[in-house]
Amino acid sequence: MDKTDIRRVALWLLIASVAVTAAIAIWAVAFGDFDDTTGRILGTSLSLAGGSLLALAASTGWDNARIAAIIGVSGAVLGFGLVIVGIWSDPDNEVFWKLTVSAITVGVTGAWIALLATARLAAEHRWVGFVSAASGALLSALLLLALWGEIGESGMARVIGVVAVLVAAFSVVVPVLHRLDAVPRDPGGDHEEWGHCPRWGEVSVTETGVLTRCPHCDSMYRVDSQR
Repeated sequence: MDKTDIRRVALWLLIASVAVTAAIAIWAVAFGDFDDTTGRILGTSLSLAGGSLLALAASTGWDNARIAAIIGVSGAVLGFGLVIVGIWSDPDNEVFWKLTVSAITVGVTGAWIALLATARLAAEHRWVGFVSAASGALLSALLLLALWGEIGESGMARVIGVVAVLVAAFSVVVPVLHRLDAVPRDPGGDHEEWGHCPRWGEVSVTETGVLTRCPHCDSMYRVDSQR
């Protein structure tokens, strides 16, 4: 299954789950009939929606960070699949729910890394992308360690909090750098100039509409529009 198939399936599941959720909500409001079965169906549709959104987010970075995207999609399928199993079977098993939370945590981490990997950063800013991916992986590892090791000390909570702040910061910094590195530069000439090669990321200025060869990766590219 490639990226297109994953996105198609996820989109259809998302549409179906939203439709079912809306239908149940309308039924409950109109007739006041909301029993355990209705609640389980609602929980199932919401779980499908959550898994579909996570899979869509992960598949966005399929071409840039294939491993992270696969981890994100797998975590979405496994994690929310276990949630659905739990909704209908009510397992009184701590290990089951730890596995569920772990799968979703790993899936979210993979999707987050895959999304950030879609940012086109200039060569001097690529280290930010690497560090952000490492911080996301570290946060996931710490959360899993605390979950399975049942570590509740304040020291672990502080470490997780610090890393979480870093992850939140990178969630803002990487997209901002992506936009800054893509801003055209016009030092006063008649044509807009592109700041970097879209494949290599190194500075390689070219005029709009002019076919240019990157001196680093030898690829040919042309910027037809800056908007």
